[in-house]
Amino acid sequence: MLLLSSSLRSLGQEVINNQYSIFRILAGKDTTTFIVVGNRNGLKKRKPLLIFRQGSMPIPLFGRYKRGISAIIFPFKARDYMNDYHIVAIAKPGVALMADSATMARTVETRDPKFSPQQYLDHNYLDFYVDQTNQVINYLIKQPFVDKAKVAICGGSEGYPIAIKVAATNRNVTHLIGFSGLLEGRWQAQLRETRERAYAGEYSQQQAQEAIESMYAYWREVLKNPTSTTSAGGDTNYATYSFSTSKNLEHLLSLSIPIYICYGTADLTASLNDLLPIEFATKGKTNLTLKPYLDYDHTFFQLVRDDKGKVVDKVYKGDEVAQDYMNWLKNR
Repeated sequence: MLLLSSSLRSLGQEVINNQYSIFRILAGKDTTTFIVVGNRNGLKKRKPLLIFRQGSMPIPLFGRYKRGISAIIFPFKARDYMNDYHIVAIAKPGVALMADSATMARTVETRDPKFSPQQYLDHNYLDFYVDQTNQVINYLIKQPFVDKAKVAICGGSEGYPIAIKVAATNRNVTHLIGFSGLLEGRWQAQLRETRERAYAGEYSQQQAQEAIESMYAYWREVLKNPTSTTSAGGDTNYATYSFSTSKNLEHLLSLSIPIYICYGTADLTASLNDLLPIEFATKGKTNLTLKPYLDYDHTFFQLVRDDKGKVVDKVYKGDEVAQDYMNWLKNR
């Protein structure tokens, strides 16, 4: 075992499909599992580091399909960039590393609590993920195959506040990419989205107000026990509270490293990212690149509308979006 400190140890390395190197490291009683794209031979080449943090829900890193095993967690074609970076994804706590496609579909579609093990619920909050990511970064930059001159953190959706806070708390991070994220907190964004959808005519103003009043009531209940990790389905109090008090703007403005933020303008919860150029200019900061994608949704499907503005189709553009921020990273 490689001793990094009195509390951090490596449990060795496995390889899946001769394509993904699996690492497990111990910190106290916790085990953190992460993958590096590439096999043992790939780890012989010294390259910069790109850490990716996924969105919400207990989704495994790998899917098992009829055509074989695939890393499903990346929002880009990781193997297209593996010659330039050691690309890393970190497993959610308590979540199986691999699942079949049917299990993953049930997890996403139903949010059935039986697919959310208690270990996941107990650790599904912002600061745990930030600490976990910092642990992985601090481990990897000590490895001979990592060029620590460039250490990028990338996060989307729930991974957006995680990536931002990691960048704000880890001096080894040199570049930040965030996408499809909520500039304000999670619950605040959902409340704002409810109001905006009423103005879009998706439901009445009265229905929106009733929903918002229910959200106020729920928040008051959360505050009575903000660290509770019990769940009958969906987020725990701890998850809701931690991601609703994330201070994303404050952390972003504290950074001097290059920052790239992108989002779809049809993603209502992400629309407050429009304010970032104003906030950065007010502080005299020039390290932000902001890229809105017109009429793209939360997962970067471009909406196709008829002549009356009704959505009639969606076209996936996520690969092109990823290519944009990967090109930015390459040239910074």
